[in-house]
Amino acid sequence: MTSEVYDIPDRSWEEVIALLTGDEVLAGVAKTSRVGFLTFVTHQAQHKDVIIGEIWARAKEGKAPAKLVYVASSEAEALLMRKELGVKGLITEQDIGDGQPASDNPITICTARALVPVIQQRTWGANRTVVVNVHWYPTVDDEIALGHLVSWAAMRAREAREGKPDVHVAIVLLMTTFASFRTIEAFERHLRIDVQPTLCHDNTSDQVTISVLQPGWEEKIGPYILSILSQNRRVVIGTDDWESLSSLVRGDARETFEQLIFEVPSLVSPRPHDLPTKRSWIDAELGKIESEKVLAVNPELPHTFEIENLGLVVALGVAPARPVLDRKMMQVVVKERDLFRCEIKRQWYWSQVSATADGTRPKIMSSIAGVDINQRQLSAETLGPAWNRDFMFFALAAFESWPHCSLVHMPIRPPADYHVVFDATRRLIVLGCIEKGAKENTWVCTEPGRLVMKRYWGEVTDKHDFHLAYLLARTQLSQENPLIRRLLVRIAAIVHIDPLTCFGIGRRIDEEKLRRIFPPVIRGRIQAGFIWVALALYLRCEAAGLSTRNLNVPRIDYEGIAINPFNVTEISTFVKDFEKELGLEPEPPAEAGTSWLRHPLAEDQLLAIERHMMWAWLHRIALFAKLKPNDDRPRDCVTARPLAISMEKEPIVADHIQSYCDQVTKGRGAFYAFYLELSEGAAKRLSASQLTWIPPQLLTEVQEKTGLPWPLVVGKTSRELSKKEVEPISDVEDFVSETDPYLEEDDTMRQKLDKNKEYETPEIVENSFDSDNGAEGDSEQPSAHPAQRNAQAKMFCSKDMAGIIDKELVEWASFESELQGKDGNDKEERKSRKRRKVGAPGQSALGQAVGSMDLGARA
Repeated sequence: MTSEVYDIPDRSWEEVIALLTGDEVLAGVAKTSRVGFLTFVTHQAQHKDVIIGEIWARAKEGKAPAKLVYVASSEAEALLMRKELGVKGLITEQDIGDGQPASDNPITICTARALVPVIQQRTWGANRTVVVNVHWYPTVDDEIALGHLVSWAAMRAREAREGKPDVHVAIVLLMTTFASFRTIEAFERHLRIDVQPTLCHDNTSDQVTISVLQPGWEEKIGPYILSILSQNRRVVIGTDDWESLSSLVRGDARETFEQLIFEVPSLVSPRPHDLPTKRSWIDAELGKIESEKVLAVNPELPHTFEIENLGLVVALGVAPARPVLDRKMMQVVVKERDLFRCEIKRQWYWSQVSATADGTRPKIMSSIAGVDINQRQLSAETLGPAWNRDFMFFALAAFESWPHCSLVHMPIRPPADYHVVFDATRRLIVLGCIEKGAKENTWVCTEPGRLVMKRYWGEVTDKHDFHLAYLLARTQLSQENPLIRRLLVRIAAIVHIDPLTCFGIGRRIDEEKLRRIFPPVIRGRIQAGFIWVALALYLRCEAAGLSTRNLNVPRIDYEGIAINPFNVTEISTFVKDFEKELGLEPEPPAEAGTSWLRHPLAEDQLLAIERHMMWAWLHRIALFAKLKPNDDRPRDCVTARPLAISMEKEPIVADHIQSYCDQVTKGRGAFYAFYLELSEGAAKRLSASQLTWIPPQLLTEVQEKTGLPWPLVVGKTSRELSKKEVEPISDVEDFVSETDPYLEEDDTMRQKLDKNKEYETPEIVENSFDSDNGAEGDSEQPSAHPAQRNAQAKMFCSKDMAGIIDKELVEWASFESELQGKDGNDKEERKSRKRRKVGAPGQSALGQAVGSMDLGARA
């Protein structure tokens, strides 16, 4: 191992405390009617409880607003903060009360989620300090809560300017390592103030020695960890994917480290159904952090903590595979990502806050050398669920919260990526979750959209899934008979728990075995793939009573398929919850176990279930067709990207489906299936898995309801807009005719395309600030200065979405040309083609809404 030395500053808070407590902020606000504001960027290892304690001490002396609110990054940080303040004697139980924002206690320490329903009502008194931990991994809750805080603070600032005497409000933003300019801009724009972030300087600095791990270290790290433990010291591993380290799982070592290692947060956590249970579990987890010998910490944990008697930190440079929004594809992909410089150094800083018993610093072993880390990007504002897994929820939540505002007038922080909001908005229109508002450039939630957000805000766990929320919203609003709705509820519960953790169906299954597995009620879909097989297995378990028994066995076998009884019981719990929410009364106990098995569903009933699933996963559909002589790779319909699919691991009976589709469609056996997971492996190879077939007649309904042709209706919007001539879409029509999934008597698509119309060259944004510059979709540059971002936002939001959609058709045309072996650069060929305009006669209102979508005021 080689060693390198880095200067890591030990920050002093003296100047910051003086600025915070002086006339500029707390003392001044306490004496005069106004809104004070302070933003400072802290050292990663700084204890935030010092700031909270200082503010509360001033408040008790009458030198700061009377009440204090701290908005934490997570429930765990909120509980940790309460504990630390109590242990240090900085607050009492009377100060904090029941801890609920609605109770308006002297001190409130809560998450953004808990804050939203209180602050959006604007009933808070105007005598308080609000401290916000502006962390690196924003959730939808964080984005929406900050928007409401901006709105509330702007209202108080306006009251103070109008002469109201009792406005005593201080806003303190705590940032770590880098300044979030989009956060600053939101407050500047709506409060009419000029915010200058303050960097906390240090008085002294410590030198921390980093031992750089050499190739092959994974094979040796296990024994070294054991040697540290033998010295009665503890170890932190900078990943919760510790099983990827070979020396920890080889032979007898697995059993040893399984007993020693505790994941933070726990990967095998229970799924609490209420907030008190969740908080109780988190409290128990914090206790484990204080006692366990080896902690495997998720590198994206939004908060840090002190670890007593720490002897070793193993700092890695990669975040384990997680759902990440690939912004080039506009698809959520499970993949690893390189940690940013700030994330790697945060792991190093544990050595500063966690001294060993004798006062020495822990050793730090890093897989990233100093020369390499300095080449890493410092930070990004596109981390966190709001800009990855939950990007659809974020866009919908914004429209729900501010239905009378265009995007640029909403009090939310300027989007970390405008392109993401555009694409999400387009999808929400297609899915019927939003519609045009009464005011120009505004969008409002429809009933499905409101139900989707009601589910989001009502979920206690942190596991959110837009597809499932939309499926349940459709189920609740549907007029289907109770049997179909019960089956849809079970599908939702199965997917929510993760079918692969319940059933060993990650492989092809013999058709004869499928016939034995499937109960008669759904036997008409034994070839249709993953979800149907998982549903069949769950119904068998439910009929046998396994879903309600507490079996003390890790697995049972049914027809050679492994079943996890504990997770099957979890499915049953959510089935009951979902049925209660949808108003489905429990069946009589005598019939509960066998009613599913009695009578096969009719074909139209099976299609009804598939229709709901198709719409729920509309943007996760793949085309299976041989489009070129030597290329039969499936294609993702959003991006046209080829997908690697291991059909031998899929229970879908592709041969049977291709034969059926060959008989009833013009696509020569082509078919569509939606997938539950998209992952990226070596060499950025995209793999889709967990496939479920979509009957071809259902896809005709998408065009009929939206007025937009398939697959263009789901195609991603273009990120790069240039002034070059828009290409024609004749190849798109050829592509559709080659792989037509529609029934022979249906010629809807060609009727929709008016060949006598021409494209209009769209209005173009020059020097698009959202262009794809990095190799990775998650490697966006840090936010620009507020003034620059504001100008960019107005420019981007003033453009009509029709131009983006036109460009999108061009992308598909180019894709089809590639498949047919045509030269996309053949200028003469391009000139000879006619140009058409999207929006043929008879296009539905929904299609027109998408075609004219505009999210902002005109520049």
